[in-house]
Amino acid sequence: RYALFKGEVPSLKLHAHALVDSFLGELDEPSLHILQVLAIGADPILRSVCEQASMLERGDFNRQVSTLIVAGLVTVGEQLGEDTLTPSRPHIGERALVMLDNAQRVQLHRQLATVMVSRDPDRNSGQLLRHRGESGDHAGAATIARRAAMRSLQQLAFQRAAELFTLASSIAPAEQGQRDHDLLRMMAETLGLAGWANEAANVYLEAARNAPLSESLYMRQRAAEFLIRGGSISEGLQSIQELLTLIGERIAPSPRHAIVSLLRQRLWLTLRGLRFKAVDETQAVPRDLRKIDVMWSTGVQLVLVDNLSAADFINRSLNLALKVGEPRRVARSLCMVAVNTAGVELGDMPRTRRLMAEASQIAEHH
Repeated sequence: RYALFKGEVPSLKLHAHALVDSFLGELDEPSLHILQVLAIGADPILRSVCEQASMLERGDFNRQVSTLIVAGLVTVGEQLGEDTLTPSRPHIGERALVMLDNAQRVQLHRQLATVMVSRDPDRNSGQLLRHRGESGDHAGAATIARRAAMRSLQQLAFQRAAELFTLASSIAPAEQGQRDHDLLRMMAETLGLAGWANEAANVYLEAARNAPLSESLYMRQRAAEFLIRGGSISEGLQSIQELLTLIGERIAPSPRHAIVSLLRQRLWLTLRGLRFKAVDETQAVPRDLRKIDVMWSTGVQLVLVDNLSAADFINRSLNLALKVGEPRRVARSLCMVAVNTAGVELGDMPRTRRLMAEASQIAEHH
């Protein structure tokens, strides 16, 4: 190819890089520019995208591309029915990029990103993410990563979504506010769905720092759940204790204290019954709702490590839910008390059935 293009046989003493550099040095400026656009793209680029990014007239662009193909510097492929272009060898692209300074590279990334956004950003999200980031537009790159993560989440590709949310969080400009908090929350939820429990817990704790009180409690609650699930029992119990302290509660210091508290809760439940006055969630006191949620979650998590304390908190959540009267939380607590009764409290099946029937009836009517 070198001999055909330059009309001479290359010296055997020439190093491969020197040979390529000599070859590239003979190219017209438009041809070299096109090759550099393709090299900066790394992956095969649609011919039409390369044409727009090169900013050449179509006729001139086609002539230069033909020259590059004949010279063996560019190969043609196909992607979804459209032609793609790419440097024929990795080292050819590398040597073409060596001829660019940093500002020129940034400009080429910016040109490719602009073209891809103007066409179909979803179709080229991976390439677009790279070009946005390399051009210095970190906010734009983070937005693209977040959008791609949401699509992966919808497709149940949890691991891919978790990786993209993590990427979005790492490159997004530091923000103090709802947007940053929302990104961390989605990242934590996706990490949990992907099975990375301890990582999810750490992100939930980070998200809790700048969140409003109600959201902060929820984030800490979720962090404690994932620490327990991930096998970090000591850290999980410590997180639960810190969470309970925020609502004025604590885990019983000994089995004896847990039994006394549980019996007290069961006695009160027996005396008052399951009657309650239904109240819409929006009409209930937010602090009471948060307290029910925290106690319910604590009971669910402690089932794995401390059955007595778990039963205590599950019954506490039911008593408070009946007092507040929010139907969904009443039904949820009834179900957990029923499960605890069937699995732990000597298998009292008649009581279990009554509780489940009551929970079912509440769910149907509310």
